[in-house]
Amino acid sequence: MDKFRITGGRRLSGRVQIGGAKNAALPALAACLLTGETVELSNLPGVRDVRVKGAIGVVELERQPNVNALRTDFIAAGVWIRPFGRSVYLMPALNISAGDLTSLTDAIHDVLRRALD
Repeated sequence: MDKFRITGGRRLSGRVQIGGAKNAALPALAACLLTGETVELSNLPGVRDVRVKGAIGVVELERQPNVNALRTDFIAAGVWIRPFGRSVYLMPALNISAGDLTSLTDAIHDVLRRALD
């Protein structure tokens, strides 16, 4: 998994253009949950929007997926994540361990990658 390291004493600002694989931003979901700021990720084919605010993360898809198939795939991955329409919400407990959070975001990444291919 990629690592995100922020160093230095200066405040960061600006926009970053994301390119690459359609799910390239999904592993960043866990990192985004660690900030108190609003985070915007874009330019992901098959994904309409990825929003994170506090401990809530949402991946909104461009088209309606087979929700029952997604639910079954999440359970098979060992996590309980319920998709709602075109959105997959992640609202983990505030005291979630880093390992459990990684399990959730990895499951979202893997299940949506297969569903969007």
